[in-house]
Amino acid sequence: MDRDKRKAGKIGGARRAEILPPERRAEIARKAAATRWGMEAISREGTLEIGGAEIECYVLKGEIRVLARAAFVRAIGRTGKVKGGRKFDEEFQTPAFLTADNLKPFFPNDIEVNSKPIFFTYQGTGMIGYRAELLPDVCDIFADADRAGILRANQRHIADACRLLSRGLTRVGIIGLVDEATGYQDVRDRLALAKILEKYLMNEGYRRWERLFQIEYYREIFRLQ
Repeated sequence: MDRDKRKAGKIGGARRAEILPPERRAEIARKAAATRWGMEAISREGTLEIGGAEIECYVLKGEIRVLARAAFVRAIGRTGKVKGGRKFDEEFQTPAFLTADNLKPFFPNDIEVNSKPIFFTYQGTGMIGYRAELLPDVCDIFADADRAGILRANQRHIADACRLLSRGLTRVGIIGLVDEATGYQDVRDRLALAKILEKYLMNEGYRRWERLFQIEYYREIFRLQ
């Protein structure tokens, strides 16, 4: 009897979904994805082009810059399907390409934070990524291991790919590249300039001019600063 009720409930839910307008169904799907996957991208998808590699990138709440996991793995020379999917990431946390013992002596202090996978949604779709800061970390790790002469044969191609990436990448520059690719630079510039202008607009009589001008005006002032 209970089984019949559950079956009837599922059928009823499916029928109710069919009569909902597309906008409502999309909203429900986005909320369900956000509940399962966590943070939502607040900026549109962008693409970084570094060292011949293309990597999709996003900005999440809290100004967390994220690179798509699959593209990240391809960029450092790893081929084939990403190992394990979400279950692997939740259980082991550390990416498969950093699990080799010979690399651990070269890990920076913040690698545990930067290497943890980030689960987020973009336009209602669940996605997995890594913090943008992990990319220069990985390049440095393989470069240091290579200089120490302890790279294994199956790691050589990753070191070669990381060497190419390093030519167009610095730890600070990756943040600017992500912001530019996603369009987040407009928001970032405006917020940064607001802090500068606040020093000069303490008088309430002038505060009304704070957000009056076009974004190009604020961008040029920010550039001069």
